[in-house]
Amino acid sequence: MEIAWGARIIIGLCGFTLALVIFECIRRGLIKEKYVLLWLPFAVTLLFFGLFPGGLLWMSEKLHLHYVTVILLCLITLFTGMLLYMTIRISRLREDIKSVAQEVALLRASHHDGTLSRSGTNMRESVDP
Repeated sequence: MEIAWGARIIIGLCGFTLALVIFECIRRGLIKEKYVLLWLPFAVTLLFFGLFPGGLLWMSEKLHLHYVTVILLCLITLFTGMLLYMTIRISRLREDIKSVAQEVALLRASHHDGTLSRSGTNMRESVDP
C-alpha cells in the first residue's frame, strides 16, 4: 500500500506549518512551555509521517490496522483530546479570573466606602468641636 504524493505533501505541510506556528507562539510568549510539550509531538508526528510515509505503513502493520486512514483517525482523536484538555483548562481559568475579579471589586468597594466614611467622620468632627 502506497500513500499518494499529494497526501504526503499535505500531511508534511500541515506538520511543518503547525511546528512553525508553535515556535512563533513560543517566541512571542503566547504559549507556555508545558503546553508546547502537548503540541510539538503532534506537529513532529505529522511532519515525520509526511516525509516518511513508510513509518505510517510500518505502524499500521505492527498495530494490525489494515487501513492507514485508521491511524490518521487515531491521530485526529489524539488531537481532539488535546483540544478538549485545553478547553477544560481555559474554562477553569475563566472561572478563576471571574472569582478574582469579583474579589477585587468587593475590595475596591469596601475601600471606597471606608474612605468616604472616614472623610465624612473627619468633617463632622471638625464642624462639631
